[in-house]
Amino acid sequence: MKANWYEDIFRQHPSSSRKHWSVPQNRHNVLLLCKNMQRLRNRVSHAEPIWKPSWLQNVQGRHWSHAVQGLQLFHKDMVELLGWISYPASEIYRQSFSGSWFVSLCTTNAVKAVHRITRPAKGFSGD
Repeated sequence: MKANWYEDIFRQHPSSSRKHWSVPQNRHNVLLLCKNMQRLRNRVSHAEPIWKPSWLQNVQGRHWSHAVQGLQLFHKDMVELLGWISYPASEIYRQSFSGSWFVSLCTTNAVKAVHRITRPAKGFSGD
C-alpha cells in the first residue's frame, strides 16, 4: 500500500502523516497488527482455540494465566487499531455489551471460576 493510503485509512493514528507512513517500519508495524487481527478472526471462525500461550505472541511462559495476559494485550491492540480507523467505532465497541463482556471474561478470576464449575482439561491447574 502507498503511504497516502495509510494516512487515509488510519486517520486517527497518533502519528498519521505522509512523512510517518513513508517509513517502511511504521507501515510494517500496522500491517502486523492487521495480520494478527486476521489470524484471530480465522481461529475464531474455524472454532480453533485462542487461549493457548503457544499461539499468542508476546506471551512469556506456558501457564494458562500467561494466555489470559496475552489475550488482554491482543484485545487492547485490537481496540487501538479500530480507534485509528474510526475513533467513534472504538468508543461504541468499548461501551457495548461485547466489549464489556470480553473484559469481564478475560481475567484469571473468570478462568478460575469456570474451572471450579467444569471438569478441568488435562494439564490445566487452577493455581
